[in-house]
Amino acid sequence: MKDFYEEYWKYRKKTGYLSQKKMPDRLKIVCSMIKANNDKSGINVLDVGCGEGGLGMLLKEMYVDEINIFGVDISEEALELAKPYYNKIIQVDIENENINRILQGQKFDYIVAVEILEHLVRPERLLKKLKTLLKPEGYFIVSFPNFAFWRYRIECLLGRFPDQHLYSNAEHIQYWTYPQFIKFLNDCGLEVVDFDGDFGIPFSRFIPERIIDRLGKILPNLFGYQIVFKTKLNVKEK
Repeated sequence: MKDFYEEYWKYRKKTGYLSQKKMPDRLKIVCSMIKANNDKSGINVLDVGCGEGGLGMLLKEMYVDEINIFGVDISEEALELAKPYYNKIIQVDIENENINRILQGQKFDYIVAVEILEHLVRPERLLKKLKTLLKPEGYFIVSFPNFAFWRYRIECLLGRFPDQHLYSNAEHIQYWTYPQFIKFLNDCGLEVVDFDGDFGIPFSRFIPERIIDRLGKILPNLFGYQIVFKTKLNVKEK
């Protein structure tokens, strides 16, 4: 797995497909979901699968010295790019290594895993491990690429499997729709408190952005390309 993602990040560096050059909407949405602590104690954030560090860059710009960000990723290539934007970076195979032991009991106000879970064989195991690193009143922010997006539905009707990959078909192991992903989160002991997404509708260039966002919120399973959820621990989990 590590060798695959080292090659993946070499490809992205070579092609210039990096978030610092074109920031994905999902990272902007994540930033809007992260709020400063009322007690001014600073914010501890764990960015799981931080990649080249786009989220860290945005958060550092937003909060400057009020935030402490840990970035973890399987790829050393990616972490070299992310290093300037994080207080600490750690190379770890999040699916097969004990991230709880590596982080030595550190607790976080926010744990972020955006466009990561679909790459894992057993994503529920990771969520259950990461939950123990979350403060009781903390939030887990996760996202996924929606397989029921309208363009992908057309592809399936035409007998073609939708292409959701940048480098290789081996990238994605899991495929979810909006309701399936909510059930997955609930089964892992997480409760959705808010959601947003990168929405798209047919002929969107002729339609105001506010209308697209409104339709996306009403019909996220149809118009959601990538969907971001802000969740908290289920009451039973606290």
